[in-house]
Amino acid sequence: MMSEEKQTEAKERTFSRKVGRVLIWFFAVMLLLTFLSRAASDALKAKVSVGYTSTGSLDLSVNGTGKWASGESLFFTTYFTRRIAKVFVKPGESVQEGDPLFAYDVSTVTGGKDVSKQKVAAAERALEKAKTLLKEQPDSAYAASTVENAEQSLLLARFTYEQYVALQNGGVVRAPFSGTVIACDLAAGKASVSGTSGLEVALGTPQLTMQIPKKEAERITIGDEITLLRDGKQEDQTLSVRSISALDANDTVTVIGGGNGGTEREIGASQDWKIRKKSGQYDTCVPLEALRQGGGDTYYVFVIREKSTILGTELMAVQVDVNLLAHDDKRAAVDGELTSEDRLVTACSKEIVDGDLVVLQNAE
Repeated sequence: MMSEEKQTEAKERTFSRKVGRVLIWFFAVMLLLTFLSRAASDALKAKVSVGYTSTGSLDLSVNGTGKWASGESLFFTTYFTRRIAKVFVKPGESVQEGDPLFAYDVSTVTGGKDVSKQKVAAAERALEKAKTLLKEQPDSAYAASTVENAEQSLLLARFTYEQYVALQNGGVVRAPFSGTVIACDLAAGKASVSGTSGLEVALGTPQLTMQIPKKEAERITIGDEITLLRDGKQEDQTLSVRSISALDANDTVTVIGGGNGGTEREIGASQDWKIRKKSGQYDTCVPLEALRQGGGDTYYVFVIREKSTILGTELMAVQVDVNLLAHDDKRAAVDGELTSEDRLVTACSKEIVDGDLVVLQNAE
């Protein structure tokens, strides 16, 4: 027979084992419930991807598709009413000074109304006088317009004299200018009409017209180099920015590029272009996806911070206000209380606000 004392000890051991098993099960259940609670909580949280701050410069290049357009155009009329023997040019073609334009038929007619070279000399003197006044004139816009008108008058006078010389030397009229023919109503076998028929010419080389949104246009300045592209490849010729217009009703700016366009350009044809620009060095740049806009011109980012809760350490999205300095297609330069170790929310599965708990998209 087991003594009473041993029986008591056996009962106590049995009880202790039962209590131990109960405690083990209790903690196991609590752990399971905690895990399930944590899992359920995580299922309700936004899943986020993160990026980091960096230093560097921004690519402020601007690109697009423009159109070739004529610059200042003039209508050069025929001085004589004569049959046209041949036309050497057609609309869209470029001509250089000295190139043949058309020929009068001189087979049955000789001479013509006398055109004194003094008219050309007078136009030259008027141009020189206008240029002199340009330096002294307080109204520079008016003076510049006077010079432009004098230049046009000189070209027209030279064209008239060139026709007179042509009649004395076989009839071929040559260009006293360089430009692109926009229109021509002369035809072989058809008579010209003095002071009415002729050629409309865009003087100089064609210009590239570019329509650029306000934000991108802010990066462009007069003199910037314009790279011309064809089928994604860079052409040998380049242009430079000659003028930048005011904003139109669509918040768009018209930029004109001029210079040596090189190969013959067709007025109205499309042209791909790019203006390459780099910013200075910025201390804090963030992924563009991390930048969020509040009301007006206010901006902010969400930074991931750790927070202690009853379920353990969790991740919280904290809003940090920043000042936007500049941006390109990938990054934004900002000024704000950010460090190189900050994890920034770049994408999330649903909308979040300041203080929301989140989980990492790639977390196990």
